[in-house]
Amino acid sequence: MKTSTKFTVLALLSLIMLALPMTGACISKKPKVSGTKWSCKQEYFVADAGTLTVIKTIHFVDNKKVKVVTSSSMPSHPATYVLPDGTVPIIEGHSSKTEENGTYKVKGSKIILEIEGKKTEISYMKDHLVVEKEGIFLKD
Repeated sequence: MKTSTKFTVLALLSLIMLALPMTGACISKKPKVSGTKWSCKQEYFVADAGTLTVIKTIHFVDNKKVKVVTSSSMPSHPATYVLPDGTVPIIEGHSSKTEENGTYKVKGSKIILEIEGKKTEISYMKDHLVVEKEGIFLKD
């Protein structure tokens, strides 16, 4: 075997050996989430209005039941226009909250939520949950 080939093989083996412990540290084989709450806070800039804050919480009530609470709020803010009398009106803020109940199953390092017939797959990492198109949820 050529010397350059030996170095290439050794380099690949080294990379594999470095990657294995990191993979094991990030992914848990069997997540235990019963009785835990996880939240994801997102802030959206709304032109001429301010910041819309959305907080989504996943509460694993017991071994099968899950509750998902979504709340959003936007503070009151001045309008971007002036009335004929020279005043600037205040646009009232708003807030909303929804709760959905469903079930979940743990399959390997994945958690499958089912709410109103819709299934959502969650990846369980060592210290957070990842929900595609939703964000990263941290433990409360």
